[in-house]
Amino acid sequence: MNKTTKIIIWVVVAVVVVAGIWYGVSRKPAPVAEKEPVKIGVIYPLTGAGSYFGKLKKEGAELAVNEINQKGGLLGKKVELIVEDSKTDVKEGLSAFNKLVEIEKTPIIISSLSSVCMAIKPNLKEKNVILFANVGHPEITKDNENKNIFRNFPTAGAETKKMASFIFNKNISKIAIVSLNDDWGEVSIRNIKNSLK
Repeated sequence: MNKTTKIIIWVVVAVVVVAGIWYGVSRKPAPVAEKEPVKIGVIYPLTGAGSYFGKLKKEGAELAVNEINQKGGLLGKKVELIVEDSKTDVKEGLSAFNKLVEIEKTPIIISSLSSVCMAIKPNLKEKNVILFANVGHPEITKDNENKNIFRNFPTAGAETKKMASFIFNKNISKIAIVSLNDDWGEVSIRNIKNSLK
């Protein structure tokens, strides 16, 4: 191997080494795959008779999710809130539930309205979904052996017991009850009547 050949080989080696270093330094790092978000479904009455408190609950949930995400999310994952409107109607609430479970694949759902939650309850075990029920219906957590439902609201019985105590202590002999014509309203009326007997 003559001197010229050796020089050419060394130049080629030097070019390859320098090119390799330059490529390694200038190459942009591959983007880190973003983790799948934690999906939480929400079914609130955003229209209809319950829209006033439904909108407040939605705003509260959005504030909580923003705060959680600003602090790094849950287990390093962002929380994604998927909101559906029950329209203060049982059929619409069930339709929203099915959409959240079948299409959005949300494993956790937060809902309000006793009638909507009571209609959703029989589907939870089969669909393997957790429901946080913001309702006062006392039956919502009954027979909950699979622990699919968690209540985060006082029962109608707890509320009406306080009302009945007030009525009794004031020696009121006649009362009129105005209530929603739904599961929560019916339970509330029944509890007040039973407490006053």
